[in-house]
Amino acid sequence: MSKRKIAKKKKSNRKKAKGKIVTILIIAVVVIMAVGTRFPTRNIRSARWVTENTGIANEDSTLAIENGVQVVRSSLYSDRYPVIAVQQGIPVRWIINAPPGSINGCNDRMTIPEYRINHTFRQGENIIEFMPENIGRFRFACWMNMITSTITVLAPGESIAN
Repeated sequence: MSKRKIAKKKKSNRKKAKGKIVTILIIAVVVIMAVGTRFPTRNIRSARWVTENTGIANEDSTLAIENGVQVVRSSLYSDRYPVIAVQQGIPVRWIINAPPGSINGCNDRMTIPEYRINHTFRQGENIIEFMPENIGRFRFACWMNMITSTITVLAPGESIAN
């Protein structure tokens, strides 16, 4: 074979290899996008119970009115944040217990844009305070925006069931 034919064949092989790499990259991007779109919804779960004194449902949390403040108690999990519901117009003190092993590189910092809150978790009790002025469902997430959850703010007298 002549040098010219060998060079032409090498060039052809390079083009084929580049085409295969591009195809593999496209498939990888599609798979990552398909799997990635499922992460935000994996944490949104239905409310499991209703508190007796407020009628507001919370998942994995307790809610009580103490001295005119809604005190929500919940736990931090390594793979999700709790979903909570609170009443509009009453200050909230959210106490999140972070037991040993619950804090990792993904969930260690939480951002709640509606209330301009950026919280870095530490082991033990973490207290987040805010005033829920607007009715609605407000999303919050970890600093990478992969672990998400919601705070539902209900009108006075409203319950999750409404």
